[in-house]
Amino acid sequence: MQSEIINEILSVEDDADKIVDDAQKKASGIVSDAEAKAAALVKDALKKEREKNQAALKILMNDNAEKLAAYQKELEKQIVDEPDLINKLSGELADKICNSSVY
Repeated sequence: MQSEIINEILSVEDDADKIVDDAQKKASGIVSDAEAKAAALVKDALKKEREKNQAALKILMNDNAEKLAAYQKELEKQIVDEPDLINKLSGELADKICNSSVY
Protein backbone atom coordinates (compact mmCIF):
# COMPACT_ATOMS: atom_id res chain seq x y z
CA MET A 1 0.00 0.00 0.00
CA GLN A 2 2.84 2.40 0.78
CA SER A 3 4.31 1.79 -2.63
CA GLU A 4 1.00 2.68 -4.23
CA ILE A 5 0.86 5.93 -2.28
CA ILE A 6 4.47 6.69 -3.22
CA ASN A 7 3.70 5.92 -6.87
CA GLU A 8 0.63 8.16 -6.70
CA ILE A 9 2.68 10.98 -5.17
CA LEU A 10 5.36 10.60 -7.84
CA SER A 11 2.70 10.60 -10.53
CA VAL A 12 1.17 13.78 -9.13
CA GLU A 13 4.63 15.37 -8.97
CA ASP A 14 5.26 14.41 -12.61
CA ASP A 15 1.91 15.91 -13.60
CA ALA A 16 2.74 19.08 -11.65
CA ASP A 17 6.15 19.31 -13.34
CA LYS A 18 4.48 18.96 -16.76
CA ILE A 19 1.97 21.67 -15.87
CA VAL A 20 4.78 24.00 -14.74
CA ASP A 21 6.80 23.27 -17.90
CA ASP A 22 3.77 23.94 -20.11
CA ALA A 23 3.03 27.17 -18.24
CA GLN A 24 6.63 28.32 -18.61
CA LYS A 25 6.57 27.55 -22.35
CA LYS A 26 3.28 29.41 -22.79
CA ALA A 27 4.54 32.35 -20.74
CA SER A 28 7.73 32.47 -22.80
CA GLY A 29 5.65 32.46 -25.99
CA ILE A 30 3.41 35.22 -24.67
CA VAL A 31 6.44 37.33 -23.70
CA SER A 32 8.05 36.76 -27.10
CA ASP A 33 4.84 37.75 -28.89
CA ALA A 34 4.49 40.85 -26.72
CA GLU A 35 8.10 41.84 -27.42
CA ALA A 36 7.58 41.40 -31.16
CA LYS A 37 4.38 43.48 -31.08
CA ALA A 38 6.07 46.19 -29.01
CA ALA A 39 9.02 46.31 -31.41
CA ALA A 40 6.63 46.60 -34.37
CA LEU A 41 4.72 49.42 -32.64
CA VAL A 42 7.94 51.29 -31.88
CA LYS A 43 9.19 50.81 -35.44
CA ASP A 44 5.88 52.08 -36.84
CA ALA A 45 5.85 55.08 -34.49
CA LEU A 46 9.44 55.95 -35.42
CA LYS A 47 8.62 55.66 -39.12
CA LYS A 48 5.62 57.98 -38.75
CA GLU A 49 7.64 60.50 -36.73
CA ARG A 50 10.48 60.38 -39.27
CA GLU A 51 8.02 60.98 -42.13
CA LYS A 52 6.45 63.88 -40.22
CA ASN A 53 9.85 65.43 -39.54
CA GLN A 54 10.97 64.96 -43.15
CA ALA A 55 7.79 66.69 -44.37
CA ALA A 56 8.38 69.59 -41.96
CA LEU A 57 12.01 69.82 -43.06
CA LYS A 58 10.98 69.86 -46.72
CA ILE A 59 8.54 72.71 -46.04
CA LEU A 60 11.22 74.67 -44.20
CA MET A 61 13.74 74.08 -46.97
CA ASN A 62 11.24 75.24 -49.59
CA ASP A 63 10.40 78.34 -47.52
CA ASN A 64 14.08 79.12 -47.09
CA ALA A 65 14.74 78.58 -50.80
CA GLU A 66 11.94 81.02 -51.63
CA LYS A 67 13.26 83.57 -49.13
CA LEU A 68 16.78 83.16 -50.49
CA ALA A 69 15.56 83.62 -54.06
CA ALA A 70 13.66 86.76 -53.07
CA TYR A 71 16.69 88.09 -51.21
CA GLN A 72 18.98 87.39 -54.18
CA LYS A 73 16.53 89.09 -56.53
CA GLU A 74 16.39 92.15 -54.28
CA LEU A 75 20.16 92.17 -53.99
CA GLU A 76 20.56 91.95 -57.77
CA LYS A 77 18.12 94.84 -58.13
CA GLN A 78 20.13 96.90 -55.67
CA ILE A 79 23.35 96.11 -57.50
CA VAL A 80 21.77 97.18 -60.80
CA ASP A 81 20.41 100.38 -59.22
CA GLU A 82 23.66 101.18 -57.45
CA PRO A 83 25.58 102.56 -60.48
CA ASP A 84 22.66 104.84 -61.30
CA LEU A 85 22.58 106.06 -57.72
CA ILE A 86 26.35 106.62 -57.69
CA ASN A 87 26.15 108.59 -60.96
CA LYS A 88 23.26 110.67 -59.64
CA LEU A 89 24.97 111.44 -56.36
CA SER A 90 28.32 112.19 -58.00
CA GLY A 91 26.56 114.51 -60.47
CA GLU A 92 24.80 116.36 -57.67
CA LEU A 93 28.05 116.63 -55.73
CA ALA A 94 29.90 117.94 -58.80
CA ASP A 95 27.14 120.52 -59.37
CA LYS A 96 27.34 121.71 -55.77
CA ILE A 97 31.12 121.97 -55.92
CA CYS A 98 31.01 123.84 -59.22
CA ASN A 99 28.32 126.22 -57.95
CA SER A 100 30.05 126.88 -54.67
CA SER A 101 31.92 130.11 -54.03
CA VAL A 102 35.14 128.21 -53.36
CA TYR A 103 35.74 127.65 -57.09
